[in-house]
Amino acid sequence: MAMIFLLLCSLLFWRGIRQALLHSSYEEQESSSTTLTYQPSDTPGTTPGRSTTATTTSSAATTAEIIPSSTQLGTTGYRITTGTENSRTATSKGRRFIVAFTQNDETPATLALELSSYDEPCMVQVTVPSPPYNQTVLLAKNSTTEVVFPTNYMLTAGERSRKLVTVSSDADISVIAFNIADLSADAFTCLSKQDLGTEYFVFTAVSWYGSHFAVGNGEDVETQVNITVSGSLLVDGTRYQDKEMVTITLAPQEVILLSDTNDLTGTRVVSSTPVAVFSGSACYSSLYSLCDTLIEQLYPVQSWGQQFVVFPLMTKDVRDRIIIIAARPNTTITLRTESTTLQHSLQPGSHVSMDLQTGMLVDATEPIMVGYLFQGCYSPLPFIFDPFLATVPPSNFPWRYYKFVTKDIFYNYLFIVSRSSSSSSDFLLDYRPLSDYAPTEQDLEGFTGWEVNLGKNGGQHEISHQSETFGIYVYGVENDISYGYSLGQAQSFSAQHYLESFLERKRVQTVGQSPQYDSGSFTRSRV
Repeated sequence: MAMIFLLLCSLLFWRGIRQALLHSSYEEQESSSTTLTYQPSDTPGTTPGRSTTATTTSSAATTAEIIPSSTQLGTTGYRITTGTENSRTATSKGRRFIVAFTQNDETPATLALELSSYDEPCMVQVTVPSPPYNQTVLLAKNSTTEVVFPTNYMLTAGERSRKLVTVSSDADISVIAFNIADLSADAFTCLSKQDLGTEYFVFTAVSWYGSHFAVGNGEDVETQVNITVSGSLLVDGTRYQDKEMVTITLAPQEVILLSDTNDLTGTRVVSSTPVAVFSGSACYSSLYSLCDTLIEQLYPVQSWGQQFVVFPLMTKDVRDRIIIIAARPNTTITLRTESTTLQHSLQPGSHVSMDLQTGMLVDATEPIMVGYLFQGCYSPLPFIFDPFLATVPPSNFPWRYYKFVTKDIFYNYLFIVSRSSSSSSDFLLDYRPLSDYAPTEQDLEGFTGWEVNLGKNGGQHEISHQSETFGIYVYGVENDISYGYSLGQAQSFSAQHYLESFLERKRVQTVGQSPQYDSGSFTRSRV
């Protein structure tokens, strides 16, 4: 115990030193001017094709490069490119997204949205009511860009505001959100507006700092939100106890972040119109983490499943945890590993959590949600990396093709879950057989999990299988930080067209070409 106490004190001391240095650097950055470079096709007072420069001293300035475009999008005569045309990232897909950045106790934090197009160019509008922000991004097909917001767009405990981010596109795109501070980070897959719902149950992980969740109204009308509390919750100065209901009204484009020092897992959120719900913790602490943010956008009950397979991510000295929540009365869940079988009976909002030592099958008589808490650990690299929170996709995986994005400041990993009828050579990762990457393998009752170490390669990746559906986890670790998200939850679009497009592009690739990580291909568009 004395050694653990000394370790925690040492970590706290060095976190304080690094935080002070980072604050100093951030203040200098915020006060500096931003240069916008314009290359007009025909602007009065300038020579066509010659660059002109404008400088702004606003701390909320936008950086973009505008170049002449032979393909006229709209009537401006310009094409804004904030990513490379050979970039390839995607997650869940749609044309409208509602996003909120929940509190990260480590500040300043970089709040980023990765916007990715598919097989056609698109115009994307990113807006926030307050602080006001309106940016148009034009993306070529199969390209990506990173839109970065300053820390003041992040919600704080108890805040009700209009910091809800709306992303609208005239063609299908996908969005992943990152919340990264120097010592605390996480990421999540953004759900398209068509996949939002009116009933949710909160899941999170709790330590002595508590937990939180946010509800955002992306509609053009007011919505009424009924919250049935699990544990206790302070709302607008009034404390509500377990199983009590509080009703709030959210104006159009309004979001509220509710937090408390106890575990809010199992809290039920029911709304009169579809809303977006986000959960996690501003400061989760564990054996290897003093204060780390956890973030996940929740799936509505309509998207839950009844069968799941879960494998532990990464070989490490700390067991991860899974959290299982029920939505319907008398839900029986059966948990099976190679050596044990357990059963639990759950009521709406009740939940069970357990350590994950080996692969586990989860079956339920009614739809359930399964969360995955990556606990972090001490690594022989050597460094200590932090926890992250992700959703476990049901095992009826809908897709045979995914695009995903990694960050080059992390050691990145890909974990694939599929039926055991496949072999690693049947998957194509960045146009090469997965077997070329020397994946590790876990097996359990007809399912296999493959894990690939991608290294510090940030950028865009594609993975596909010719005939088998599968799900994936994408995560990254570094000293004192980590992120993670999953893909494979059944939603309202089909990836078949994009699989065919990927296979066609593979056919024109040079035989033996190196994996296309596109490291450093992101261009930031900073608010």
